[in-house]
Amino acid sequence: MNTGITTRSGGETFNTLEQVRTSYTLPLKGENSVVVQGNGSELGNRKRVLGKANRKMISSKRVLHLIDIAKSKGDKKIEKEFWEVFHCQRKVVTTNGRQHGHYCGRRVCSVCNNIREFILRSKFEPIFRTWKDPYYLVLTTKSVPKAKLKSRIDAMYKAFYRINQKYQKRRQRGDKINFIGVKTLECEFSPNWLWYNPHFNILVPNKEVAELLLMEWIKLWGPKHVSRKGQYCEAVRNREKILLEVIKYCTKVFTDPDKDKKFTTIKGHKIYIKALYNIYVAMRGHRIFERFGFNLPENTPKREPKETEVSHSIKWKYDLKYFDWVGEDSAGLLTDFVPDARLQYLLQNCMDVHLE
Repeated sequence: MNTGITTRSGGETFNTLEQVRTSYTLPLKGENSVVVQGNGSELGNRKRVLGKANRKMISSKRVLHLIDIAKSKGDKKIEKEFWEVFHCQRKVVTTNGRQHGHYCGRRVCSVCNNIREFILRSKFEPIFRTWKDPYYLVLTTKSVPKAKLKSRIDAMYKAFYRINQKYQKRRQRGDKINFIGVKTLECEFSPNWLWYNPHFNILVPNKEVAELLLMEWIKLWGPKHVSRKGQYCEAVRNREKILLEVIKYCTKVFTDPDKDKKFTTIKGHKIYIKALYNIYVAMRGHRIFERFGFNLPENTPKREPKETEVSHSIKWKYDLKYFDWVGEDSAGLLTDFVPDARLQYLLQNCMDVHLE
């Protein structure tokens, strides 16, 4: 007896509703009609189309290694999260010059992180522009091995919460210091020492708040865990650039080792996939980007997906062999994306799955 769920858009059979969701099947209202959610992405914008194809390639290549690591560790929950990333935008439909597909929303997904970055910029850029003398801080502690990474990140969040609560209570009692800002968590990995360095990247409205935060951080941790030399505190000179950088810290999961094109060869460059797995697991349960001390304006626009019924659409399925979406209803490729040879080499040959 077949207890699976068969969809009319493709005839595939699934055993659970979760499989239906992650495989991206569209609800049908009529024999030839399909319902799409949201506005979709514009196919006429060539730069965005190729950018999405590039991000999908990066996510797909990387997440297959992450799935193997999760399997080897027997972590079914995390393995399931990585499979959601693999299925993100895997099946799409095009209609009326736009591309529609399911988004996973996971942190390790380059496609979803690009959308997250846009949303955060649209929300916080107007607020950041009102700060007259903004400061940028990096607050960190001494690096730790992988066994202590999760506990160190947990401790960092607790420490920051204590500092924030102290000044929010003072504010409630009439203190004039407006202790507000935004922060993101970033973590770097040293392949030479096999140590991890989690740290907060923070934007605050003025020098006073910056110096108070820095003082409290050093005092709370003490010299055993924190040195003044390891912290960074400077006035912001380029507002747009620094805001973008802080937001990117919470969305980037892949860094080009030669992003500044300083090297003529990629020999020796590695992507430490097992370290990325450890960082992903250690960060779970925490907000990577968050504001403190203030609320967003009530008139901040909310993105609510709308449903639209269309009668004509074309179905596509992503194929890593072509780095593109292949037509299911017709022959051909959706974007004709040609990956950068250097990036393709890194993804194909430079994934280190051992060092952690």
